[in-house]
Amino acid sequence: MNILGIDTSTKKANVCIKNDDKVIEKSIDNEVTHSEKLLPLIDEALKETSLNLSNMDYLACSIGPGSFTGIRIGIATIKAFAKVLNIPIFAVPSLDILAYEDTNDDSEYVISIMDAKNNRIYYSVYKQKYLKYYSKSLKILEPLLSPSNDVIEIALEKINSVLFNENMNSSSSLKIIGDCIDTYEDSFINKLDYLFNNIYTYNTQLSATNLINIVENYIKLGYDENYKKDYLSLDALYVRPSQAERAKQNEL
Repeated sequence: MNILGIDTSTKKANVCIKNDDKVIEKSIDNEVTHSEKLLPLIDEALKETSLNLSNMDYLACSIGPGSFTGIRIGIATIKAFAKVLNIPIFAVPSLDILAYEDTNDDSEYVISIMDAKNNRIYYSVYKQKYLKYYSKSLKILEPLLSPSNDVIEIALEKINSVLFNENMNSSSSLKIIGDCIDTYEDSFINKLDYLFNNIYTYNTQLSATNLINIVENYIKLGYDENYKKDYLSLDALYVRPSQAERAKQNEL
């Protein structure tokens, strides 16, 4: 299976190509050059795999939340490829990609967070499960709270409410993962440690390899229907209006 995955929802633009067992990932950490550097980055990855875009079985992209400009660039690029080459699209929320990171812990629950600036975070909550695929166990994420954007205090209250209602046992563990863990780790632990036997935290950024892993594993498990799009139906998941839109609404 050949898959091209791109993520442009943060300052770091990520491109990954999966060609059977070979994985090539390229990235550049400068948001202002996404429009200039994304296509050369894709071309560089294709050359390393000796593949063309027409060889792809799937195109995959993050749809947000995150940088409004970055998301639009990534989606426009994938739409153009899909329209010209008639390749199906796999559209994945950025927070799902973060939550899918393989951290080798035994967490049953996952919270993924991204910095939304001004004491706000993008966040989502999942229950982590494993399904059998021949001799392997492949991970799936069951969303318990859809992607949201709030100030940290409100986010913690909503997350606490969702997890409290899970009626989990005393041995349950939680993973919190994202790009602003260092800022909010203490707040999360103080709010949620009464619910969990262990809380693991990981400060990390989005990876296009995780995006590819979700696509490949969900297709194998037949868990991919909600993620399938074409160039007409692919759209961004912004969660909250852009700063310009909010400013305009306040003027009305």
